[in-house]
Amino acid sequence: MARPHLTYKGLEINVLKYTSDSETEFRMPPSIRSLHLRIRTCIIDTGNRPVGRFYSGESGSVPKVSDEYLEERRQEIICAAEICFANQGIHGTTLEDIRNEAGVSKGAVYHYFKSKEDIVDGLRDRSRVEDTMTIEDLVQGENAFDDICNLFAFAATRNLGERRDVDSRVALFLWAEALINQRIMGSQMRLIEEPRDVIRELIKQAQADGDIATGLDPDGVMDALISFTFGMTVLGAWKPDWDPAAALETMKVLLSGQFRTSTPA
Repeated sequence: MARPHLTYKGLEINVLKYTSDSETEFRMPPSIRSLHLRIRTCIIDTGNRPVGRFYSGESGSVPKVSDEYLEERRQEIICAAEICFANQGIHGTTLEDIRNEAGVSKGAVYHYFKSKEDIVDGLRDRSRVEDTMTIEDLVQGENAFDDICNLFAFAATRNLGERRDVDSRVALFLWAEALINQRIMGSQMRLIEEPRDVIRELIKQAQADGDIATGLDPDGVMDALISFTFGMTVLGAWKPDWDPAAALETMKVLLSGQFRTSTPA
């Protein structure tokens, strides 16, 4: 018989131990606490999860689900959504598709997300955390121009790593969906706008240091760099076997002013 599951507050919980007497005893996973519950009635089908009614056992309480467990399940659903988005696009994916990919109940999905837009917001929040941590690591404060180059290299290749077959395609589908979905447009624009203040100050400092032409508008410099990073993602999605190293090196040469080797007439 396949190991059964409990469903509690929309969460599917793997059962670690059970006995099939009239009052079936279940041991909950450690992430929820090694706590015994009893279910007054329980139907166990091979390959399916049991259905029953909770009531307090000897502990006198229902299981307390940890924040770590909740976040883990939430991220599992987000990861499943990414796979669906990459294969079917945002518009072509349904919550049912995501539920099937995640292998959870419909109630589990709706416990965390009421719509695909909610899941996109979850993706944005995860990206925001990753971006903030990366910016803090890359901006050393010793040389503004070097910091800009390091940030540019990260942004240009962030969707071209080991998961590029998912990350690059999801990025393109999100950008396309943003054209017809204002909520997703807002979500994507916030990812671009939030780090601008930090990068703008770096550009101004590099201009003051004589590393970037002072006549250039800092926002224009940012937009040019962002456009290049977007183009890298597009090529990565269109050409799965493409190696971005040469293009990235060329852009670094452009930034350093060494692209043109002849002296202008």
